[in-house]
Amino acid sequence: MGKTLESIVFMSTITEEAPILIVSPKSVLYNWEAEFQKWLPSLKVVVLSGEKGERENSILGMGKEKAAYVTSYDSLRNDLPLYEKKHFSLILVDEGQYIKNAYAQKSKAVKELDATTRFALTGTPIENNLGDLWSLFDFLMPCFLGDYDSFQIHYVKNEANAKLRQ
Repeated sequence: MGKTLESIVFMSTITEEAPILIVSPKSVLYNWEAEFQKWLPSLKVVVLSGEKGERENSILGMGKEKAAYVTSYDSLRNDLPLYEKKHFSLILVDEGQYIKNAYAQKSKAVKELDATTRFALTGTPIENNLGDLWSLFDFLMPCFLGDYDSFQIHYVKNEANAKLRQ
């Protein structure tokens, strides 16, 4: 099975009455919508794309019911204030390597959202260095690996932890 189908099956098991947010590259927004229509047609799906005003209306119109909203990393970054009081049962980041840079605005934006569960899909958790992995875990499990500077000291620069680098 593909990662999208497996994720949709997982989403079908969520019982919390709250929206689901999927953050993905812009190029696959409508792929998500098509896969939902194919595999879970009973779930309302809203693609948050187009002009800012269109996205704003959809975001402000989010209720507390279970529905899937699909947005791009850049739209999320631009629309972040609209999500301020929103709670999600799940935030799923597709192509999680998009948040590998802990200091990038899109990484910071996705980490500010409130969710019961967080999930990341990626085939390349480490592209450049261990900091990429730290940033993913900072989204998934904030504070689990400490802050970035502590992580660098204890895992990246510490020769005793060479196994983590392998």
